Amino acid sequence: MPETVVVFDPARAGLSRLVSDQAAAGVTVAAAFLDEEAARAYLARHPHRVIGDLPGYVPAPSSNGHTAAATAVVTAPPVEAPPPAAAPAPAAAPAAVEPAPVEARPLEPIAQRRPGAPGLVFACYSPRGGAGTSLLAATLAEVVANETDLRTLLVDLDLQNGSQSYFFDITQVKRHSVLSLKPQVDDVVGRTGGDAARVVTEAQGVLPEELLLGRVFRRERTHVVCALEDPAAIDDYVDPSTHMEALVQILASNFDVVVLDLPNTVDVFTAPALFRSDRILVVTTPDVPGQIKVARMLNLVLAPMIEARSLDLQKRCFAVVNKGKAKLEVPMPIGVAAALPDDHKFADAFIEKHQPATKLSGSPYYKAVKQLATFLGAVPAKAGKK
Repeated sequence: MPETVVVFDPARAGLSRLVSDQAAAGVTVAAAFLDEEAARAYLARHPHRVIGDLPGYVPAPSSNGHTAAATAVVTAPPVEAPPPAAAPAPAAAPAAVEPAPVEARPLEPIAQRRPGAPGLVFACYSPRGGAGTSLLAATLAEVVANETDLRTLLVDLDLQNGSQSYFFDITQVKRHSVLSLKPQVDDVVGRTGGDAARVVTEAQGVLPEELLLGRVFRRERTHVVCALEDPAAIDDYVDPSTHMEALVQILASNFDVVVLDLPNTVDVFTAPALFRSDRILVVTTPDVPGQIKVARMLNLVLAPMIEARSLDLQKRCFAVVNKGKAKLEVPMPIGVAAALPDDHKFADAFIEKHQPATKLSGSPYYKAVKQLATFLGAVPAKAGKK
């Protein structure tokens, strides 16, 4: 029987290499982690041998030459096998059973959340570039802002390759970027000493509403925070994990709905944003290779991360099929919340001509995203423009 292991490496390239090496060696990878905290939480529930340098575990050489780590779990000594008996006649192979599709059920309307509760955070993510994640995030934010009275913020967290400043034709990117909020967020993190429970309270004095709104671009009813103007500025983040988690908390305390546009990686920048998201929309394309890549990321990285936080994957994550039907060709552990049409006219008007979604509300793509917003509880089922 193949050995089952857990793979850990804080570098995405290193993690991919280790996973590939284990597969080539015939080893089963139960889960793969970039985040140390998530890895430890998962191992506490599912003790396996660790491939990778996880601090606190005793290194032991693995069969394929990489450094492995033995978990602090006492296993029973091996039991001597009895002498082999006569081999029984081979049984007929069971018929292959295809996994049943996961049903995606509509969520509770945002209007029913308790007074004073933080806004809901929707993360748009795909492990595959060009899947349409940024267009979905921008349109979702515009739809919620246009169809409700909810104060809505779109945040471009694809820090080095963000698209939202182009979509919204924002020229003062430096003024309206996440980097413009960095000094205040770092101040809050310093005051709290890493205590997430105190972030929102401390932020009220350090980052008041008028200052925050002065750093946020607004088009009609939609607020936008851009990615970095200078990609090299990403090196300015000394503690990106704590900073990003505090940033999402602060923004959610000031807006009813926060939509995050994430890059196609899960690292120290994006993992905290995913943890702080109430709903994660995993965008996939209709082709089988694209869905295989999404399913692999879900099973090896995203699902174990969410499970490690004692969260329900099927209530937190939903698939969105872009340019395809609401049916997955590759089995995934999450349900399909929406299928978006291939609407070239909408994409051209919204992206290239920078037209607000209010002028495109009759398009098929806008209507599909509005249905998705209704599914998420952000837009009432029979909402009209306020």
